[in-house]
This record gives sequence, C-alpha cells and structure tokens, in this order.
Amino acid sequence: MGTLNFRLVSGVGEALVVRDYQGHESVSDSHDAQGNPVYGFRYHIELASRDSSISAEQLVDTTAVLEVIRDGEVVQQVHGIVRSFSRGDTGHHHTYYSLTLVPALERLSLRHNSRIFQHKTVPEILAILLDEMHITDYAFSVKRECAPREFCVQYRETDLAFFHRLAAEEGLMYTFSHESEKHTLIVTDNSAGFTQLGGTVPYNVLSGGVAETPYVSAISETKQSEVTEVAMRDYSFKKPDYNFKQSALGSDMAYQLPDYQHYDAPGRYKDDASGKAFSQIRLESLRRASHTASGKSNQAKLQAGVVFTLADHLDSTMNRPWLIVGIDHQGSQPQALEESGGSGATTYSNQFVVIPNETLWRMQPHPKPQVDGPMVATVVGPQGEEIYCDEHGRVKLSFPWDRYSNEDEHSSCWVRVAQGWAGAQYGMVALPRVGHEVIVTFLNGDPDQPLVTGRTYHATNTPPYSLPDNKTKTVIRTQTHQGTGFNELSFEDQSGSEKIYLHAQKDYEALVENDSTTQIKHDRHLTVENDRYSHVQVNDHLSIDGEQRTAIKQNLTLATDASLHQKVGQKTIVDSGSEVHLKAGKAVVLDAGNEITVKVGGSFIKVDAGGVHVVSGAINLNSGGSAGSGSGYGGQPATMPNILKALTPPEEAQAPSFAASEVQASPQLIPYSPNLIQQVEADMLTGTPITPVCKVPVGGPCPFGDFDASNMVAMFAPSSSGSNSAQGKSETESKEVALTTPVMIFETKRQMDDMNAKDMHHGDYDEQTLKEQFDLRDVSAKLNAYTGLKFPEVYPGYYGGYSRQTEEYLSLAERSEIMFDEFRDLAKMFSWHGAYKNVINEMITHMQKNTGEPFSSPLLDQALKEQIEGDDSENSSLQHIKDALIKNIEWSEGIYPEAKEELLTSEVGRSILPRFDDFKDYTNGLVICVHDIWSAQITLQSLQVSGNQFTATVHYRVQDHFGLDDADISNWAYRQARIFRLWFVLQRWEQFDFKPFITEMNATVTIKGTRI
Repeated sequence: MGTLNFRLVSGVGEALVVRDYQGHESVSDSHDAQGNPVYGFRYHIELASRDSSISAEQLVDTTAVLEVIRDGEVVQQVHGIVRSFSRGDTGHHHTYYSLTLVPALERLSLRHNSRIFQHKTVPEILAILLDEMHITDYAFSVKRECAPREFCVQYRETDLAFFHRLAAEEGLMYTFSHESEKHTLIVTDNSAGFTQLGGTVPYNVLSGGVAETPYVSAISETKQSEVTEVAMRDYSFKKPDYNFKQSALGSDMAYQLPDYQHYDAPGRYKDDASGKAFSQIRLESLRRASHTASGKSNQAKLQAGVVFTLADHLDSTMNRPWLIVGIDHQGSQPQALEESGGSGATTYSNQFVVIPNETLWRMQPHPKPQVDGPMVATVVGPQGEEIYCDEHGRVKLSFPWDRYSNEDEHSSCWVRVAQGWAGAQYGMVALPRVGHEVIVTFLNGDPDQPLVTGRTYHATNTPPYSLPDNKTKTVIRTQTHQGTGFNELSFEDQSGSEKIYLHAQKDYEALVENDSTTQIKHDRHLTVENDRYSHVQVNDHLSIDGEQRTAIKQNLTLATDASLHQKVGQKTIVDSGSEVHLKAGKAVVLDAGNEITVKVGGSFIKVDAGGVHVVSGAINLNSGGSAGSGSGYGGQPATMPNILKALTPPEEAQAPSFAASEVQASPQLIPYSPNLIQQVEADMLTGTPITPVCKVPVGGPCPFGDFDASNMVAMFAPSSSGSNSAQGKSETESKEVALTTPVMIFETKRQMDDMNAKDMHHGDYDEQTLKEQFDLRDVSAKLNAYTGLKFPEVYPGYYGGYSRQTEEYLSLAERSEIMFDEFRDLAKMFSWHGAYKNVINEMITHMQKNTGEPFSSPLLDQALKEQIEGDDSENSSLQHIKDALIKNIEWSEGIYPEAKEELLTSEVGRSILPRFDDFKDYTNGLVICVHDIWSAQITLQSLQVSGNQFTATVHYRVQDHFGLDDADISNWAYRQARIFRLWFVLQRWEQFDFKPFITEMNATVTIKGTRI
C-alpha cells in the first residue's frame, strides 16, 4: 500500500517524533474509552525526542497539528491545542514525552459563570461565548430559524456546559474541519452541514490481503427499539387556556412496537412553532441510535462528521452514504526511535460508528442547572422612576449574582409578581417598587423562569414602625408616588390598646351598594376642617337618648319642601339676640293650654282662662302707625355632595397600572405626505428616530381615519326625541316637568354593533382580485403570502460562517402565524412609547384568534376618558353639554325641563366627538388602534341642581372597527405601508379570512357648572 508515517508540528517545530497515538472523535460531545470527556476530538500522542530539555511551558495551551502522510502526501491533519504535556524517562539517545491534543472549544470548560442573555438567539449566544474566548474559526450552517430567547440564564455552569445545553435544546450539532494552520468549528442542524468525502471507500474482507487503496475491513449493521413518539406540553400565562400540546412520531419503525411514547412537561417553549421544533429535536435525539453500523478500516481520511459512501459490499443495501458519528484512531510508528526502535512497520487503523446519512445525530439533552431554593433580588427600573411595570404587573429585577447588571430596566426580563389573590378582574394588587428587595423563586427550578413570591425589609428599607417596639402592630402602608405622604391601614393588638387606624393622604371614598351599619359602644369624635356635605335621598332617622347640643358660629338654615313638625316634651325656649320673625303664607296659630303672653317693654297682652289682659301706658286703636316687619327668609340651600360612579368601584380601583412617569416630548411636527408612511417604516427598520406626523393632513383625508377631518361633524345628527315647546316659556307658567335620567342625549347616524359596514367584510376576495385590483403582490417581507414559499434569510456576518437555504413551502397556518408576527413588529412604529403602547398587540392577537367577537380593554376605556376630559377646544362635546345645561336648566326649580331635551341633543350634535390624533397617539399606538370612532351614544346618567350649581354624570359608549375596507387599501398612502398590505390580505383573502371586530370603549365623566 506504500509508505506511511506520522508527523507532529508544534511550538518546538519537528523536534518531537510520533511513536504512536490514539484518538477519539465524535459528532458533538462524547466520552473516550477511558471515560474522558471528548468535545469533538481528543488525541493522546506518545512522542520521543533527542532533546531532553523540552518543557511544558513551551507547548501547553499552544497549537499543534498531527499529520498522517501516505506516500509522501498528507492525507489527514488534526489541528488543535495542547491541553496537557508530560515528560517521561530519558534513555541513552531519547527522552519520552506525551501530550493530549483537543479543540480550542475545550477552553470554554475552564470558564465558569452566571449571567443573563436577553432577546438573543442561541447561535448569537454561542457566537458570544466563542468570541469571548478569542475563538474566531467557526461557522454556522443552520437552516431552521431559531427564535430569540427573551431571557436566557447561564447559571453556575461552565461556558462549555452552557454551550452544549443550548445547542442540544435547539438541535444543533458540531464537527471540526482541519487545516495545517487552524481547525474550524462547524455548527449545523442539518445533514447538508457535514463534509462529503469524495469517491467511495471499498469493502474488503480478505484476511491478510493486500490492497492498493485504503478500505473498510469489517462492518456490521444494528437496529434496536427506541422511543417511537414524543409528546410535550407547556404553559404560558398569556394563553392560560391553551395547553401548547405538541408531538412528533418517528419513522422507519417496522421492526418495533409503536407504543413507546416519551412524554415530558414542561417542554420549555412558549409558542407552537418552537414546541413543534423542540418535539422533533427531542425525538431525533432519543432515536439517534435506532439504526447504526460499526466497522473497521485503514482509511485515514475518515473523521467524525464526514459522509462516505461504501462500495463493493455483497449486501447492496450497505452500499450507501454513511455519516460517521464516532471514530477511534490508532497509529503506531515503532521505527521513530531509529536504532532503538522495533522492526515493525508503521500502521494505522480505526473503528467507527456510522448512521444513514439521511438521519441526524442530535445531541443528547444536557442537564439544566436547577436553582435549589429562593433567592433575593432588587426591583429596578429607569433612572428617576419609582414604579416600573408592564400591563401584566410584571417588574424588572437585578440579582446579586449578576455582575454584569447595570441595575436598570435592562437588567432582566419582565418578571411576574405573585399576589395574595388573583381572579378575573378582582383580587389584590401590590406592586413592588424600584429599590425594593423581593424573594424570587423559579418555576420547576428553572433559572429562565423567575417569579416574585415575597418581599423583605433590609437595613435601608425598614418597616413603617420600629421593631420590636411596635411588634403588636399589623400595618398596610403605601407611599405617595413622586411625592411625600402615605396611605395606611394599621391594627394595634396590644391588650387594652387595640385600635384600627386608617389614614388617607388625600381623598377617602367608599361605595356601599346596599346597607352600611356602624355600632359604636362609646364616644364618636368627628372633626371636619372644611365643609361637610350629606345627601339622604329618602328618609333620615336620628334618635338620641340623651341631649343634643349644636353650636353654630354663623347662620343655620333649615329648609323643607313639605311640613315641619316639632314636638317638645317640656319647654321650647328661643333666645334671639336681635329678632324672631315668623311668616306664614296663610295663617299663624298659637295654641296654649293655660296662657299666651306677648310682652314688649312694660306693655303686654296676656290671654288665659280668665280672659284677655292688656296692660300698656297707652292703647291705640285705629289711630295710625304701622305693623312691624322682620328680616325675611335669607337661608342658603345645601350644596350636594360629590357622587361616586354608580354600580362600579371607585375609579382608582379600575384604573390600569401604568409606568409612573412618561417623558413628554416636544417634537417638530411635519405635514403628512403620501410617501411618509413608507419613510417611517424604513426609519423603524434602521433604527432612525421617528418624527411624528402632523395630525392635520395636507391635501386630503388622513390615511388613518374613517372620515375626512374637514367633514367630521357631518356624520353626527341629534336624536328625534323631545320637542321645542319649552322655548320662550314664561316663569309665571306652571311648573316644568323634570327630565328623567338616565336618558340618551345623543346617538350617531352610524349604527352601533354594525357588522355590515364595509370595513367588517372578510374573506371576500380571491388572489387574482387582490393582485390586479389592489396591486397587492408584495405583501410580506418573509414569505410569499399566496404560495407559501419562505424567503431565504442571510445570517449576520459576525457568525463567521455560512448558511444554506432550500426551498420551503409553509402551510396556511404557518404563513398566517409569521404574517401576524410581522404585523405586530411593524405596528411598533406607531406604538413605541406610553402606557397604551401594548394595546395594539392585544388587538392584533385578538384578530389572530379569529373569533370576530367585540374587543374591549380597561386601557382603551381609560384612554377614552383622558381624551374626553383633556379636550379643551371650543368643539369639545363635554363643553357643549356643559353649555347646554347652564343655558337650559330651570334654576328657580332646580331641574332640567324635559321639554328642552332636544336643545341638549342639538347642542351635542354641533360638537366633535373624541379622536385619537394628537402627537402622543402617533407614539402610543392609539392612532392605529382607534384613531377616530365609527359610532357613539352619549347618556346623561344623573343631574343634580343645587342653588346656582349643578353636577352631572355623562356616559360615553363609542365603537370603532378594527378592519380595512376597499377605500382604505385603494388609498396610495395606505398601500405604501407594508403593515396595511399584511392587514388587508389577512382579512380579505378568502384563504385566510381573518375576521375584523368591533372595538368598544366606555367612559363616565363628571361635569360641574355654575349659573351665569
């Protein structure tokens, strides 16, 4: 077969000659025969040298290359780093040495760390680990798109263990490509990523036979029963009713029973796409040894990760491509010691394990570190922020072990917070604030799934009352946000001093839907430092067993619309410092059992059983003079108290939790132009800051609106109820009939719950119509929406590698999922700031569920109320209602006349209803969530008139449609934005047919006014 020899080139040149070597190689990680871990390859090389002074310092952690030379040609190279170097005995002419050659990847096993990666894919994380170790010779050949991981923790593990764990989870495998100056790590998830050996390797079983070319001398095929099916489930709090069940079924299983199911939960995925891939990856790793072959050869070109084709086997089924997944090399070169060496020839052989090339040798799952108990963390947020959370009440944390944390809003993912009680819009909410220390547990011990389960005080954050001095107190105390003060409910349990203390820093409101009973067994003290207002709508009963004492420093007014009855068991004494004036519209009757006396100075009139006694210095009858007069009634009416919202909790109880403060920008507004949306979309993708759009469109209607801004009032018309008979009515006529509340005072011409509107159509166009009539050919940037062909992706260059892409056609379900994700990504250009920025994602997800059911959100209700109350323009609907009430209330009677209802309706009809087109709406998403409204109803819920003041509650019910009509997409400005092309095709193409829906918003506001 020709000459064969081995050579080692290292940091000492060729001073070391190879005596023999053993090497083990594998696809990804394994162990050699001695139990040593192998990370791709591991060679033990026995050496000799005439130089006895070669030291470990010259070679350890440096590169070396082992070469196999046949007939003067290098047929195989193994390049690596020297992990260990040993010096043995020294003879007359030679010193014996040995070294271990491993890949540079093994250096990662010497680094141990704990840290957090956020919003990165596994290939990106692996590249970071390699770059940190200055490993630059690597390449990725990854076909499947790995989803970014929101939160990925390396926890108390080596970089290499972390590398293997992530690679195994994503189904990645690795091998090495060797050259004289380097070895390249190749990471792949598909068979195309492995090296093809040209030609064939013959099968030759001639014992002692001589062959001209290397050959396979033995090979045996093995099939064994393995897991046939993998089933997995998981859970996401964002979709609590969905079990995320996924399964994968094996193939080539005719030789075994089909009932070997491997079930695992949680599957560690949060969406169906990842779950489907993880299930398949798990199945392939469990079945990787179901069909193998092992053999022997003297072909030195065989290495792990190499695909070779066997030839000349008597069984033709064996003459096929095989992938080498493990191989042991042995080489012996006895003549290397020259005169002291043996006379044997240089030999080389290997034993290999292969699998059919069409199957994959997935890595076995590596154990994930478990957090063995709770730990503490600190709540963090943006600088200057006191409360920082998302719409789910989640917070950001900084862990003590995270040395890379900047202790800001980027320190962790959003972490859920356990509450004492959590139901469907009821329960308890107490958010930990920035700087608070919390106790964190991890679901199933998984460091990637933290959960705040408790709070703790420490030396800086101390309890509200000092301990142990106040150990008998139980306290709930909050702290005023961005200010000083607190609210508190505390309980004192010290015997003899038991007490409940309630402190409201500003207002205190309580709403009791039925009865309230309070029994006080001793004194009650009430101090009101300003005014007190009470309103009893039916009867007021007061019973006092002892005395009642009332001291009033100014006037006392008692007014009743009916009769005043007073019954005194003994005496009634009125002592007036100035006058007593009794006035009756018809009669005054004084009825006494014994006597009545009228006394002025020395004169008096006394009436008793004996007669009428008149005593006076002079008695004047019909002799002139005039009757005395009093001051007359001058009492003031009582002011009505504030009214809480009927049948709903106080407003604070329903208001959503927002990030506590927002930066109010002062942008330079620019006018709308037809290519503006396209520019904004491009800016969004490149990270260029976005300049907000002016809310007044130039040269036509706003592309986001349901109607032209110049003709907004035209869609509204007053209700036909009521009459105009009250106009000009004199105050001397009979009393007016009061308007009964609640009463609808306004309704748009457009109907509520209108499912027949043009923008509610769905699934009504075929592909040809969408392309030819609406020019909707380029819909998605990721795939062909109509054929399902997935567009190839180019991986970033810093991976240092390459990618291969084969034609892949996606199902309708897979297409729609990708397009909805793209829809959500593009929506960020309109929803990147503020408390409402996540509403658009909820609405897109609601459309994706395809129920067509109406959508509502407390956040939209809050936004509607803010818009109504914040509109101080002269066309504000709230201002028009207030003006109409002031103008038409019958102040003398304290009512709004029923006959003037139409005047109120007409006044509202001249106003402009709420719109979301301010600057902030172009950044918080409301401009695309709602923008303007389709239909509305306004109801006057209550009206209280007291003296010259009134208080009214008004309820707005408004609706919009989350859908697009033909006119929308026919608008050139609309069609330039990919977000609207995606939306229209998802809604209107007959194959997708995703239903639009009605968006409903409700808000109740209070109006107060004073007579002019």
